[in-house]
Amino acid sequence: MATDGLRLPVEFLFAVAADAEPESAAATMAAEQVHGMAEADDRQYGQLLEALLRKPHREKAPAWLLETAVTNGLRQATESEYLLGTTTELMALALAHPECDESMRADALLRCPDSLLGPLGTAGRPAALADAVAAELRRRVPQRCRMTPDLIKEPTPAQLVLRTERLHDDVFDAAVALLPDAPDRTRLEDEAFDSWSDRIKTTFGAWERMWRVVLERHPDRHAQLVETVVGTAANRVIRDQLLGSLPWMVEPGLLRRIALDDLPVRHGHARDAGLPLSPGRGVEGRGPTALRHRARRSRRHRPGGMSRCTWRTTYSKPSGAPTPQPSGYATQQTGHGASCSTPPRPSPRTAIPTPG
Repeated sequence: MATDGLRLPVEFLFAVAADAEPESAAATMAAEQVHGMAEADDRQYGQLLEALLRKPHREKAPAWLLETAVTNGLRQATESEYLLGTTTELMALALAHPECDESMRADALLRCPDSLLGPLGTAGRPAALADAVAAELRRRVPQRCRMTPDLIKEPTPAQLVLRTERLHDDVFDAAVALLPDAPDRTRLEDEAFDSWSDRIKTTFGAWERMWRVVLERHPDRHAQLVETVVGTAANRVIRDQLLGSLPWMVEPGLLRRIALDDLPVRHGHARDAGLPLSPGRGVEGRGPTALRHRARRSRRHRPGGMSRCTWRTTYSKPSGAPTPQPSGYATQQTGHGASCSTPPRPSPRTAIPTPG
C-alpha cells in the first residue's frame, strides 16, 4: 500500500492502526506515516503511537517507535497534568514491551518526573517494569531522611509514589522502606526549651500526617503495614491512626486485634497515673462497631479530664448562679469547684422520697 509521499488524515491512520494485523501492509503503512509525521498535536500523535503498540506492534516494534512513545509521553506529562493518565499508559506500553531492553527502560525512567513513577508501578504492570521502577526509586532515595514539616509540602519521591493507589508489591515495599524516619529529637545549641518543644510537636504532627496519607491510600495493606513497622518508631503512630483516626477504614478483625493489643498498654498508663480501673469495661466481648464508637467518643475531649456531670454543671450555668435542689437530694462536690446533684440511693425497705 503505497502513499507516494501523501500524508493521510490522522483519523484514518488511527482507524488503520487500531485494526491492522501484525506485519501486515496496513500496519507497515501506518507506522511509516506516523514515523514521518510532524508532531503538531502531541495528544493525537500519542494516540496513534498507542494504537500501533496495542495491536500491530504489540510483540515486535522498531526501536524508533518505542523511543518516540517514551519521548512523547514525557513531553505530555510535562505540559499538562490533565493528560497524565493517557501519558502513563503510552509510556507503560513502551517500557513493558518485549523488545524494550533494560538499558532503554532505565534511561527512560531516569528522565521521568517523580509524579510518574507511581502510575508506572501500579499493580498489573509486568514484573520487569515494576522492578525497574523500584530500582529507580532506590536510586533517587539512596537512604532515608528524618521527617521535617517541609516534607509535607515538598514530599520525597517515596512519599509521592505512595500517593498512588494499587501499587505493585515490589514498588510498594521499596517506597515504604524509603519513607522519612522519625523526627530527630536533638535539641539545638542555644535553643530555648519552649522553641524545641514546639518544633518537635510540629514535626511529629507532620510525620503522623504522612502516615495517615499512606493508610488512607492503601486500606488493603493495613495489616501488612502493621506487621512491617513492628519494633520501629512508626509502630505506635500507625496503630493510633488505625484505632483512633481511621477505624471505619480498617478491616474489623484487624481493628479488634489492634484494640486488644493496645488494651494492656492503656491500662498500664492508667495504673501508672493512679487512675481507677473498672473491670468489665475493656474491649473483650465487644464487636468492631462498638470499637469504632469508642474511638469516636474518645475524640470528644473535655478540658482537664472532667466527668460528664462536672462538665455540664460547670459550663451550663453562669458563674455563681445558685442551683436549686429538690428536697431529699444530696450534693456531691467535684474536684473542679462545681457541684453535681445526684439522688440518694434508697434502701429497699424505705420509700423513695418525692421531690418538693
